[in-house]
Amino acid sequence: MGQHIINSTIRIERGLPQFDVPDHYAVLGLPITSDPARIRKRYLKIAKGLHPDSFGSSDAATKDFASQLFSKLVSPAYQVLTNERERTEYGAMMRLLAQRLQRDPSGLLVRSEAALELQRLAQRSSIIDNPYEEAVGTASSKLYDSLDTALELVANLSELNLVFLLSREGTPAVRSSNKQDLDQPPVPVKSERVNYASRHFERAKSYILKRQWQEAVQELRDALKIEPENSAFHAQLGFVYMQQSLAGMARISFQKALRINPNEPLALKHLPDVSGGTTSRSSAAGTSAKGKTTPRKGDSGKGGGLFGGLFGKK
Repeated sequence: MGQHIINSTIRIERGLPQFDVPDHYAVLGLPITSDPARIRKRYLKIAKGLHPDSFGSSDAATKDFASQLFSKLVSPAYQVLTNERERTEYGAMMRLLAQRLQRDPSGLLVRSEAALELQRLAQRSSIIDNPYEEAVGTASSKLYDSLDTALELVANLSELNLVFLLSREGTPAVRSSNKQDLDQPPVPVKSERVNYASRHFERAKSYILKRQWQEAVQELRDALKIEPENSAFHAQLGFVYMQQSLAGMARISFQKALRINPNEPLALKHLPDVSGGTTSRSSAAGTSAKGKTTPRKGDSGKGGGLFGGLFGKK
């Protein structure tokens, strides 16, 4: 093993890195949906094995390679992903890459069997969150157990992240480097219009149920970029802000929802909670520039608990 490591370099050439974007999540063996707590827990587990002070091998070359992995990949990845500003900027970088590849998918290819399987699944379904997380969990289970295969496994993980990222952005399928797959005729692209805003909204709901508030905020913001006049999106965003004790931002989102639809049930229900007092239905709706819309039957009085009545019609 030592000779192989001596001839190795810290280089990953598949997945995101093939487009000069580092894959910090793959380095830590994590899906790109991971929250800071999960990132820290995973980092501590990896650091326990790779850190120079705790690495168990007596072979100098092996120990040096482990030190390089830790200092050049693992530690920088952790620093970016646990700094809120840097993590947000990094997420934006990944989305920009996906958008660029959506315009020009030439050069896209994946090689690992797990990524190919996820790609096939993405062609059949717009929501692949669960199988994606399962695939990442399987691929990362022995990530740094053998340093000979560590970089190859990181590349496999990055291919999974790339397929998932492109699926979220609605990008055409990634090409396969498998000759058998390349010989197959291309899958016809359906002509119907994909509602990308709804995709973001559905993912936001999933994050809300898991109380992953920052991820939910990002999905709702992406949905609002596509449909800025959707009252349900604004109301859901207000709810998520409220759960993070951001009363001012929650109030603004609820008020925007009510300006668009004076009967938006979620905004009507929670605006009083962030207004420092009781806000009547009529006064909340009074922020609307127009109209006295008749309340819809069943808008109130339903549901209970934290998420009761949270996911109404868009």
